[in-house]
Amino acid sequence: MDAVEGFADLNGLKVIFAAGPLWPNPANIFAIPDGRGFSMIDVGSGGATGRDYLLNGLNHWGLQLRDLHTVVLSHAHPDHMGAMQHVLEEVHPRVLIHRLDVVSSLEPRHLTETFDIALAKDCLAVSGCKRTRTTSTSSNILMIPAAP
Repeated sequence: MDAVEGFADLNGLKVIFAAGPLWPNPANIFAIPDGRGFSMIDVGSGGATGRDYLLNGLNHWGLQLRDLHTVVLSHAHPDHMGAMQHVLEEVHPRVLIHRLDVVSSLEPRHLTETFDIALAKDCLAVSGCKRTRTTSTSSNILMIPAAP
């Protein structure tokens, strides 16, 4: 996995863009700094490369993992929550996840029920469906303003 290349600051929402469009690349990672440290939405992929991707991205924004107080996991897929193992080695934030994803998050073998790993592997092997680096910009994010 290459070094992090895509970042955006969307009115204080710090974005670390995905390394590429296909798993096992990490999904987009979002950090929200506040007076107590910061929160995150998703933490990216596991393994040493996923950990390094997360830490390099946080470093870009001047954030330290020790200041993380809350993680919101959008769902229990490895590209969104795989790096939790590394996060929990350094800090113990409050973690929010939908109740339907708890089983998969606690026991990864259940991921095959919601994440088609065989399809992902086949996709990587099929011509025309290659891992590619995309150029990410803030136009990749749709911002919906809060209601008045």
